[in-house]
Amino acid sequence: MICIDTNQPAYYKDLLDVAQLYFGLEQVCDTRNDCEFVLEHRFAQEGPTWTQACRLLRRGEPLRHTRRTDAAHDGTAVIVHRFRRRYAKLCLYQLLKDYFGFAPPWGGLTGIRPTKLIRQLEWEGMDFDGAIGYMRDVFDVSEGKMGLLRQIHQAQRGIYRFGDEPCYDVYVGIPFCRTRCLYCSFFSAAAGNDAQLDDYTAALCREIDAMGDYMRQQGKKVRALYVGGGTPTALGDARLEKVLAQLYTTFGHVAECTVEAGRPDTVTPDTFAMLKAAGVT
Repeated sequence: MICIDTNQPAYYKDLLDVAQLYFGLEQVCDTRNDCEFVLEHRFAQEGPTWTQACRLLRRGEPLRHTRRTDAAHDGTAVIVHRFRRRYAKLCLYQLLKDYFGFAPPWGGLTGIRPTKLIRQLEWEGMDFDGAIGYMRDVFDVSEGKMGLLRQIHQAQRGIYRFGDEPCYDVYVGIPFCRTRCLYCSFFSAAAGNDAQLDDYTAALCREIDAMGDYMRQQGKKVRALYVGGGTPTALGDARLEKVLAQLYTTFGHVAECTVEAGRPDTVTPDTFAMLKAAGVT
């Protein structure tokens, strides 16, 4: 059992994500006294620098500690929060890497698509090779995964050539799964009872209709639909069919429609037949 003790409660979930890279689904305690391992994190601002300090204790005895100091970032509250959170996670990651003696293939990355971070670094003015180097040097991403990132980035280049045209891609979120996967850090919950799923489906269809009105007012068209989650197929065939029908009624013909169906326990041959008939490409 582990306990995470931080003076920055807003970063608790991020620190827990890093801890689970090494401790897996170890049960988490609320108090230090009840746990075998304590992961202690402290943040302090000292003039123009941020200091993160992490300690690993076992039954009250210190095992390992690490400390990092970074230049404080200026900017909006969102930017400041992003970098403070990132440095906190990296501090804990380095501590656990040193203690356990190994690095996961994706290093200290959790909770973000790696290609999204690459794009973010490029938007901030870094070239692609520099962004790949940043992934290696800062997040400790392995050579094998960096090779995969290069392949994916090349495959996705065409997506970003459209620029600010009147075409948009629409993401539809289904935040339900049969159960929660170990690696998942997205917002998702185990699918509840039929009434809950019916209510969510009805609310989602109303929101799709409202978004259609807004986009028509703005003169925007939809190029592609992506239904993700969660696991959209966890809604059940009838509810998902209703959502897809609402999407096509609202947005008309689209060049591509994708539906995530990554959990084998949520699909049957009838599910795939329904998806094909509904227009999923």
